[in-house]
Amino acid sequence: MKNKEISAKKYVSQKVYIVNSILILCHIVFSCIFSYFNIDILFYVNLVNISLCLLAFICLKQHKIKQYALIAFIELYIFMLASLFFLGWEMGFQYYCISFIVTIFFCDFYLNKMERVSKNSIAMGIFNMMLYVGFRLWTYHHAPIYVIENTVIVRGIFLINTILTFFFVSLYMVIYTTTVCKLEKELRYVAENDSLTGLFNRRKMMEILEEIINSENNKNLVVAMIDIDYFKKVNDSYGHDAGDKVLIKIAEVLKNHNFENSKVSVCRWGGEEFLILNEYDCSKDDIIQVFENLRKTVENCNIEYDNKKIKITITAGISFYQKETSLNLILKKADLLLYKGKELGRNQVIYEKSDLDSCSK
Repeated sequence: MKNKEISAKKYVSQKVYIVNSILILCHIVFSCIFSYFNIDILFYVNLVNISLCLLAFICLKQHKIKQYALIAFIELYIFMLASLFFLGWEMGFQYYCISFIVTIFFCDFYLNKMERVSKNSIAMGIFNMMLYVGFRLWTYHHAPIYVIENTVIVRGIFLINTILTFFFVSLYMVIYTTTVCKLEKELRYVAENDSLTGLFNRRKMMEILEEIINSENNKNLVVAMIDIDYFKKVNDSYGHDAGDKVLIKIAEVLKNHNFENSKVSVCRWGGEEFLILNEYDCSKDDIIQVFENLRKTVENCNIEYDNKKIKITITAGISFYQKETSLNLILKKADLLLYKGKELGRNQVIYEKSDLDSCSK
């Protein structure tokens, strides 16, 4: 889970660059406006804000998320409080309190392992709501220190602040949802797939097999239990890294093998064992030939490791689904046939003749 948190933070950081870039651009615009109307103190405040935004950029680039969040909040609070104090309520700077509430809860998602809202964030949310109300009461009784007579400029500033507030809220919501979807997809993959080979894991395969057996269209199903022959010797002779390379290569062969347009699911069942579910649409003799071709493909496959060629063979136990056959029984049958193949010398496909005689399809 730790790696997922780091991955998500880097992903979110890329999106937050947009926010920081827009903030710098807005401060430049406000600096020009305040300079034009000779509101020097707000002009210098914006220069400080631009410097803080650039510092936040550096923290963001270095993935110092907490430092970035702290600087960003300080910068925006300075900007909002100074603008409200000198220009009053009509410019819309108070709306930043609303974006602060959303940002605070977003930062909890961002920083606190993405799983809860902290008490501090709830307190900060309440503080910003009180700040909003408090400034409304204060500006109601106190006139602004500076008055901009140009109505177009006043409305323009109000519009900028309104758009920025809703933009930040919308952007954080988009970042949140896309990140959650990305994490869910990654976690689902981890839950359903083997980390080494990328094939389905045992748990996922059991779900697929149970679903197929419980469905109405489950007559043409074959289960193949496959084991890599003498795999322990590979690990003992070449090391576990070589063994991993063999597992990855065999998984690749199983996944890419031509199963004659059949619906196939492949999983790493455990260790050096693999399981294949094949919903076929041909004769049983043809299916046996498909698995025989798979065995030959693996036999002819050369796996190179440390300038050495490793030859690998597989043994397969083939069990055909029969009506009313239970999930455990079909797996047990495939497993028994696999071990029968090992007893008979390995590197072969084993099935029961009676299965082929039962029906042609």
